[in-house]
Amino acid sequence: MASTSVQFSREKSDSIRIVSVKRKVKVTVCCHGFSQANSKVSGLINYIEQNMTDVVENVNFEPLPYNINEMDKFDLRRLDVLLLCHSIENRSFSITDVGGALYDRFLHRAMKHLGKSKVGVIVHDFLEKDLSPDKLHFVMSNFRHTQPTTFQCASLVLIGGQLSHEPIQLSHEQHQELGRFLCAEMSWTERVGVTFNRLSDCCCCIQCD
Repeated sequence: MASTSVQFSREKSDSIRIVSVKRKVKVTVCCHGFSQANSKVSGLINYIEQNMTDVVENVNFEPLPYNINEMDKFDLRRLDVLLLCHSIENRSFSITDVGGALYDRFLHRAMKHLGKSKVGVIVHDFLEKDLSPDKLHFVMSNFRHTQPTTFQCASLVLIGGQLSHEPIQLSHEQHQELGRFLCAEMSWTERVGVTFNRLSDCCCCIQCD
């Protein structure tokens, strides 16, 4: 079961109360590649695993097929939170809406199955000289204008440098955006029965279906 934290009010009488349990998220990082070891996102995965343990239960890497039709068969229903990472070294900067775009159908499916709030996109491998705030602002504005489907389907959209090793090339503000995106998906969805015993003045928790 996912790692959880429980909130409840203390009572000194025999009773059973139903309280909510806060569940950490399971993150799936997807990109074109054959394994986590030789992917371009190993640094990002390590960063999340080491720095966001209070929010994230685990991080899995899953490669996407290069063929768009094969990508349609990718099972999104079993995912919790999706981070789609695209290297501009792979078919350049073509996410949605433009010629050669890879992810129009994929992102629509992800939004349908997971919800927009659980979909993030990181476009990476920009050169370090192109990562200044002014240049990033210009590129992001153009990205939003020319590839609007990306922003319609994902609640997090970032542009950065390399993600293959640490330190990953995301700005301080982008690190914060990533953290807020993952924190927002911690959910009070599971329920627990809390039994209070007035004689022993203690309580125990019973997992409810």
